[in-house]
Amino acid sequence: MLQSLLSGGFLAIVTPYAVLYDVVDCIYSQGLRLFVSRMFRRRLKPAKSAHEAAEAEGFHLKDHTVQTSDGYILTLHRLVSSTVPFRGPVLLQHGLYQSSMLFLINKRQDALAYILSDLGYDVWLGNNRGNIHSRQHAQYRSDEPAFWDWGVDELALDVQANVEYIAARTNQPIFYVGHSQGATQGLIAFSLNEKLQQKVAAFIALSPGACVVSALPCYPLQFLEYLAQYPAFYHLVFGSKDFLPYIDTIRYSLPSTMFEYFSYVMFKYMFKWTDANWDLSRKSAFFSETPAGTSARTVAQWMQQPRARGFQMFCHGKEKNLELYGEPEAPEYPLEKIKIPTAVIYGGKDHLIECARLVEMLTNCVHSKRIDHHEHLDSVISRDAKQLVYPDILRVLKTHPTITKR
Repeated sequence: MLQSLLSGGFLAIVTPYAVLYDVVDCIYSQGLRLFVSRMFRRRLKPAKSAHEAAEAEGFHLKDHTVQTSDGYILTLHRLVSSTVPFRGPVLLQHGLYQSSMLFLINKRQDALAYILSDLGYDVWLGNNRGNIHSRQHAQYRSDEPAFWDWGVDELALDVQANVEYIAARTNQPIFYVGHSQGATQGLIAFSLNEKLQQKVAAFIALSPGACVVSALPCYPLQFLEYLAQYPAFYHLVFGSKDFLPYIDTIRYSLPSTMFEYFSYVMFKYMFKWTDANWDLSRKSAFFSETPAGTSARTVAQWMQQPRARGFQMFCHGKEKNLELYGEPEAPEYPLEKIKIPTAVIYGGKDHLIECARLVEMLTNCVHSKRIDHHEHLDSVISRDAKQLVYPDILRVLKTHPTITKR
């Protein structure tokens, strides 16, 4: 009860500031007339699910279930179309609070998943443990704290399970494309498992979150950063289950346009990204599955990163660190062990991450690109990703092909 009051109070305090920030920012940057037209623009009826989004563009999603080594049952989507795959499998992995819907939002000619499928790639879309598609476990129910006892570290097991499943199913190595946290969990999984690397032909990291900025962009995130340095205190406020669990209740209680607006302004205020480069007619589809759910410990681990020595594992406190890691400080991930050909693409207006640092840390970075006007999500859903991002991805895939031939 106390945790619900405290975490609910956090949301109640931040929301009005987020709305005010959006109103002032939009009027200042666009003028009152454009702001009003933006608020009352004509919206397309949003797709209610990833399956519906794919079907609207002439595709079909086939569900596969994959069990991780620690018992989580994940839903893996395979994109099916009239094009027979002949260029090898590609796994697309979403970021924090997202789902497979991230890669299916835009139109057929603009979304990475559809473009890859039309070019003959065998496209798979992952869904991390705890999101709305993957809330099953071999032993625990999703309303039990044990179900949510994981952070970013454990998401590497989701990568391992999905990569091994697809590689076994297709009998060939795969291409791995991850956005934000999806790229980060790939870095973790591959740095710790050299055998897994042999099943990946190339790794595309879009706005990877391995190096978080040292100065987070708003007071609420700075507050979370402070709490995360004291796991017991953070646990008191946000609990040990899902982060802000009443989001789903709010989603189904509010009209969709209102939920879209409040979700957008919260993300805009806290993470400093906007819809400036988006196709606004697809914006409602983005929020039909966003926020998709994650654990409180995952958010805590992200909030530890600005003060970390480097890209490191979750810090449990000195005593627990000694028990788990054999040293008082959380160890860094050995990124130098990643031998997979890796490409890093990121935005110059991303206020959350410092990708230039990551590029220097990687030993086999075959391509890196900074797009000056792009923000954190733009490498996947911006209007110009088709011109500025996807050609780079395709060049890397063609340069490091899998064994499949027509």
